[in-house]
Amino acid sequence: MAIRRKGEKRNGQKTSKSRSRDQYTAVLKGLREVDYDEFVILQRRVSRLEAKMAHERA
Repeated sequence: MAIRRKGEKRNGQKTSKSRSRDQYTAVLKGLREVDYDEFVILQRRVSRLEAKMAHERA
């Protein structure tokens, strides 16, 4: 199943997504079209770095 972003039409109907997906779409709207899979990979990398930084601060 292809992952659709919020607002993409499927059978002429607007798809509704979870709130967390909405946050992704807000970020994606700021950028040009980004492949969703690529975005997820980047998101994971970012959260890993954030965890690392928090650990070093402590």
